[in-house]
Amino acid sequence: MRIFLTFILMLSLTCCGKSNLPNPYALSEKEAAVNRVFKKAFLQLKKEKELYSFGLVRGQGVLGLAFRYYKTVDIDIARELLTYSTTLFLNIINESEDIRPYLKVYPFNPENIEIEIYLQTSNGSEPKLGKWTLLEMRHGKLKYYVRNLKTEMLMTLYEETFEEAVAKLNEKVAI
Repeated sequence: MRIFLTFILMLSLTCCGKSNLPNPYALSEKEAAVNRVFKKAFLQLKKEKELYSFGLVRGQGVLGLAFRYYKTVDIDIARELLTYSTTLFLNIINESEDIRPYLKVYPFNPENIEIEIYLQTSNGSEPKLGKWTLLEMRHGKLKYYVRNLKTEMLMTLYEETFEEAVAKLNEKVAI
């Protein structure tokens, strides 16, 4: 009987203790640091610009965010959304010391950032053909897309460098 009770006690202690098996769902410190940066950017851009998180990009020295935006835009609003979100995301990345060891390039610059903003109507549907559909910042260039009336494919309406876009916004503020 004593052996049986000892066995039950040992079994209950080993069952209730912490497992020595690795948790397959646990994030590495790198993944946790990157996720903190993404989360901070997503929350701040939702609050400040009404950009709703849609996805993210990681890889080859690039970090990126994708959003949905439920308002119509013109070139000035589109430019401001892309430059603001790029600048904010860059600042969050470059100020985060815990992500720094994992960056291929420091400090990050616009060439290391990707931002995509998918435009939708207030009810969540795609804009009509010929209307602005996608705003993109990739490889340091801002591109503004519409869906072609004939082919329904995305067509670049306008393109500029990040620096050109910032200069145009600063000119507008100075006037």
